[in-house]
Amino acid sequence: MGANASMELDIVRMVDRLIPVSEFSKGKTAHIFDDVKNNNSEYIVLKNNQPTAVLISVDEYKKVKQLGAYLEQVDEKILFEQALKAQASFNQEDAVTMDELVKEYDISPSEVEEAMGSVEIE
Repeated sequence: MGANASMELDIVRMVDRLIPVSEFSKGKTAHIFDDVKNNNSEYIVLKNNQPTAVLISVDEYKKVKQLGAYLEQVDEKILFEQALKAQASFNQEDAVTMDELVKEYDISPSEVEEAMGSVEIE
């Protein structure tokens, strides 16, 4: 199967999974939930013809949450390694004082205080 045919099939499958929120009030809720639970199906819920929510199984939700946590750990590890690399290559002779930066970029002390107030350290 070519890439275009595969993409078209994915689009058809996605369109089949679009469901207006009004379907939930038409007695189809049990069928939809059973399909999600038993077949691991997923639905994109539309409100006013706009995608508003995604309905997935609890197992898929757990996988997504675990993957998100894993990716966050990977991101933190990458940032930490970059910080270590930057620290290792730091040369004191290249350092610039805060006063020199403020003067070079024409920054007022109030702008510095405002910027420092918006920084979050975890």
